[in-house]
Amino acid sequence: MIHKHHNSQQASPAQERAIHHGEGPMLVLAGPGSGKTYTVTHRIKALIEEHHAEPSGILVITFTKAAAQEMKERFAALTDNRYPVRFGTFHAFFYHILQQSSCQRDLRILSETQKRTYIREIIHRHKIPVASTEEFTGLFLRELSSMKNRGENLTDYEPSRCDRQLFQTVCRAYETRKEAEQRMDFDDILYQCFRLLSDNPQICRQWQQKFAYLLLDEFQDINEIQYAIVRLLTQSHQNLFAVGDDDQSVYGFRGARADMMKRLLRDYPDCQQVMLADNYRSTAAIVQAAGKVIAQNQNRMAKTIRAVRSSDATGCVQIRAFQDKEAENRFLREELQRLSAAAQKETAVIFRTNREMSAFAQGMLQAGLPFVMKEKPQSIFRHFIAEELTACLEFAKGEHSRALFYRFMNHPYRGIRRDMLTERNVDLTQLAGKLQRGADQGFAYRQVQMRLCSISAVEWGMKRICASGCRRINRKRTSSYCVNY
Repeated sequence: MIHKHHNSQQASPAQERAIHHGEGPMLVLAGPGSGKTYTVTHRIKALIEEHHAEPSGILVITFTKAAAQEMKERFAALTDNRYPVRFGTFHAFFYHILQQSSCQRDLRILSETQKRTYIREIIHRHKIPVASTEEFTGLFLRELSSMKNRGENLTDYEPSRCDRQLFQTVCRAYETRKEAEQRMDFDDILYQCFRLLSDNPQICRQWQQKFAYLLLDEFQDINEIQYAIVRLLTQSHQNLFAVGDDDQSVYGFRGARADMMKRLLRDYPDCQQVMLADNYRSTAAIVQAAGKVIAQNQNRMAKTIRAVRSSDATGCVQIRAFQDKEAENRFLREELQRLSAAAQKETAVIFRTNREMSAFAQGMLQAGLPFVMKEKPQSIFRHFIAEELTACLEFAKGEHSRALFYRFMNHPYRGIRRDMLTERNVDLTQLAGKLQRGADQGFAYRQVQMRLCSISAVEWGMKRICASGCRRINRKRTSSYCVNY
């Protein structure tokens, strides 16, 4: 549970120093629950009212729309909405720079669905042999995003999830199509903005002059290309106010590195440093336990967090181990059932993944325990494995549509290409002939036979399962079958 603070309390000495800092760079190490948002909003107010900064020349950047909106609302409440300070995310602001500074004002951004469609069509057009089109598409897009967020070029990048030559082939085709259709993807916004500012010094100076003060929230999640743009924007005035905690970095999948905070201290030699070590949110027992865990992190900036709230019985930490997830969920439900209705309303259960949360939510429903969750529960029958099994069952029952066959035809890999399926319905005998005729001279006939047998075995096995008792369940509820073995 998060407790509000500072409504009736004064700022700590560390917060005062950060709030009233004048010109030049500053790095604020803000531990969890240390009043970071309070510090940033009061810092903006002090810049305007004490240092006479133009409100329109102050830029505040964070990573999510929700965080930017919350920061904006907190600042508006603090100042009666008197000052036109700009708040936004990295992508929103960099997109604004591109729109205002480039000759092409109508920048069309590809949606995630459109990107996936591009990749699927490239695989089909170039007859690229992949085990699963959907699986490869997901892996490719993650690699592409990683490359762009690290600011690396295609020839030097080493993908970790797929073959390098295959990655380069698909990437070149993808970029060629985007360019032909004058499109950009989400990650292009960062790279194109960097190229615009680095290749055009005059445009870069204009944005440096427009925003004389730059405040960055959650600095630990910044990646290489974002950091490079920030350096360009602050090159002339060095008025960078970065707030973050390297122990809370969560955007590694987008190229973020927690050691960027140490790099900032090297790149800005005059940078002052402040540590917000007081935790206003949790009790001493929780803070101490968390400190022991986080101390195991490597390559971190040393810090000691202190709890402002006094410790009490509700703040104790217990560590329990269970044989399996079902036993853990049962224990949690029993603990919740012992609480009063009022106590239940002030209790939160936190999970690492949505899948774990969905399983727990199902148990809560069965136990009749009320709860609130923001995320929509994920049905196990929506998992790709369940969907592939469902497709196999449909195929075995006689629905031989091409779209259905696509779902499982290369799981496991059978070397079947989409261009082999020219008809709406799949005929396994015809497909067998195409596989045999398409074999290379150096391709063993036995391997072709194994492919054909594996396809036929799918249909034969599923027919046996259906014959043993397969009853249909309401597809609106589960999109699955219940099989009686």
